[in-house]
Amino acid sequence: MNKVLSFVNQKGGTGKTTATINVGAGLALKGYKVLVIDIEPQSNATLSLAIEPSEIKKSMYDVLIDNVHISDIIVPTSTENLSLAPAKIDLSNSSVNLADVSHNQMVLKEAISPIKNDYDFILVDCPPSLDLLSVNALAASDGIIIPVLCDYLSLEGLKQLIDSINRIKEKFNPDLRILGILPNMVDYRRNLTNDSLSLIRKNFKDKVLKTEVRVCVSLAEAPSYGKTIFSYAPASTGGEAYKKLVKEVIKRSKKLWH
Repeated sequence: MNKVLSFVNQKGGTGKTTATINVGAGLALKGYKVLVIDIEPQSNATLSLAIEPSEIKKSMYDVLIDNVHISDIIVPTSTENLSLAPAKIDLSNSSVNLADVSHNQMVLKEAISPIKNDYDFILVDCPPSLDLLSVNALAASDGIIIPVLCDYLSLEGLKQLIDSINRIKEKFNPDLRILGILPNMVDYRRNLTNDSLSLIRKNFKDKVLKTEVRVCVSLAEAPSYGKTIFSYAPASTGGEAYKKLVKEVIKRSKKLWH
């Protein structure tokens, strides 16, 4: 399929990293060859896949700033078919260092280009902002998955995010598609959840994924063991949700691009 999908939301705490690594692992377990690219300076995807950033010699910073070939930094993970292009804290300086680079919105796309056909899916974990790193991810992507919380502020932020995505699409990547909006960390114990979710589905219709990922202790615990939900607690509520989500991502990808 050879598609690049970015997990993006300018709001923090929406579960982008959890979604990225578990969708990646689920696709890999179905036999797809998957690369996760971590461009988040806190390196959460890297840590969640049991790679210690301090032990990495080269990272995505070197790819973006020093033109290191991305294949030189890719490392395997404990999940077969799932690889990682890791991040370190030095990525926090990348926007400043890219500021004077010509066509600085396209650096990631150019870096991915030589290896894109080596993978069925390349998943990009973005920072919780629409900075230059996220713009690079959107310029390089075929599709976007937007994890969103079910509350009023998230709904308002989602409207702003989609406006920003449309501007980036117009300027840098006319073929960019929203693969889906993911209701994430859904908690039906909260009074506003049903109303917020109904509003999200009413406003964004078929852009909203059918799968909901509910609040799950195992999803929160798994990264501390360097595991995905499929190796930590596959039978948990979170594990079952991600099995469904992976199927839906595959189905939507085939519908969008075939």
